[in-house]
Amino acid sequence: MLPKILILTLLPFFVLSQNKDSLETGKYMIPIRDNAIKGSYNIDITTNKTTHIIFPSKVVYVDVGNASVIVDKADNIENIIRVKATDIFTEETTLTVIDDTGGYYSFLVNFKLNPAKLSINIASNREADLNYAEKNGLLKTMEALEEKDLSEVQFQANKVYEKRAYIKHLSMHRYKVNFGANGIYYKNDLLYLSFSIENNSFIPYEVNFIKMYVKDREKVRRTSYQELEVKSLHQTGNETIKVAEKQKVKSIFVIPKLTITPDKIFYIECIEKAGGRHLNIELTADDFNLVRAL
Repeated sequence: MLPKILILTLLPFFVLSQNKDSLETGKYMIPIRDNAIKGSYNIDITTNKTTHIIFPSKVVYVDVGNASVIVDKADNIENIIRVKATDIFTEETTLTVIDDTGGYYSFLVNFKLNPAKLSINIASNREADLNYAEKNGLLKTMEALEEKDLSEVQFQANKVYEKRAYIKHLSMHRYKVNFGANGIYYKNDLLYLSFSIENNSFIPYEVNFIKMYVKDREKVRRTSYQELEVKSLHQTGNETIKVAEKQKVKSIFVIPKLTITPDKIFYIECIEKAGGRHLNIELTADDFNLVRAL
């Protein structure tokens, strides 16, 4: 019979051995079923040629697994990315792309001296998984306001519309057109954003759309970036925004409550209809300290 002290000494090793056996046999592992696995596309890239990939919608998120691979959006085109190698790499790596509809695309990337496919149209060759991004918090969808809440939101938005501007520094002046934020207000988990457009030119300014995003503040390397659209739940005042020459209009946008971290910006873009006078403003985390209560 073993001494008691020896039994106590051996006991921890016995427990550890049992736990190790359980882990090795997969007792505590949850299996991944085949229908839960998202397939990947295979692409080859090189250093002296650029591979372009066309997606069915605006690209909002990109991540690359190797610093030898650089990715960037094509100039002024939101649904095309260009991919290139900075140097030769031997191990296969990954490229992940998500578009603004929630479409999720996975690629296995290899280096090849002379790739055969340099222009790839994923829009013609995709099996979309629209739920992936939403489930993983990469696409924020907004539910429509219920009718009982809409009247209250309209009332509060009208109050904001009548308020005088207290924010002066968040604006862009270009092409003799000024696009700026007047104020930001909070009530019942909603933010009320007051914007104005002042047209000092002699050419009417008609807005095609105003969109808002939370996006990365800086991209040190072109290996990863994230851009999430924040959709307006309600708009008050000049819903079809047309600014005559030498005129000024105001509009209120209502969005769900949000805050951002210092490495992000809240980006608002104003795109002119049938024109090129596009304007934008950026709010930092510090700017959200200016929010006032309604």
